[in-house]
Amino acid sequence: MAGKALPALYVHSVDYRDLRLYLASSERGAVRICLRLDCGHDPKAFFAEMYPERTIIASKSQNASLLDAVQSALRGKPMGRRLPLDINVTAFQRNAYQAISRIPYGHTWTYGEVARAMGCHGAARAVGRAMGANPLPIIFP
Repeated sequence: MAGKALPALYVHSVDYRDLRLYLASSERGAVRICLRLDCGHDPKAFFAEMYPERTIIASKSQNASLLDAVQSALRGKPMGRRLPLDINVTAFQRNAYQAISRIPYGHTWTYGEVARAMGCHGAARAVGRAMGANPLPIIFP
């Protein structure tokens, strides 16, 4: 992207039990959630390593929607409203994340069941890879 600056990344962190959750959003929506047992990083430093080409700004308010969604999930409650997203994923990954978002709260599906729900019988391993690349693991568990 020569000559064009990438949008700023707004970051925040929240501690939950032994975990630190690092949250990142852009003006368009949620970008990434990272879960770490090591709670020693400042969120700006944490994401600067991951996104060296972006301007990183500490902001709880820019992450308010993402923070609300994460806190709902941590309390065992479904998200109350639609969360705007700004994720760069393939069409298959997006379909997989949409499929798992339809799993009734408190239930689990195998990767094979998710693949069948997507209409992609036999794609369980591909669903597993999509879940491994999931940028928002608490939103799309």
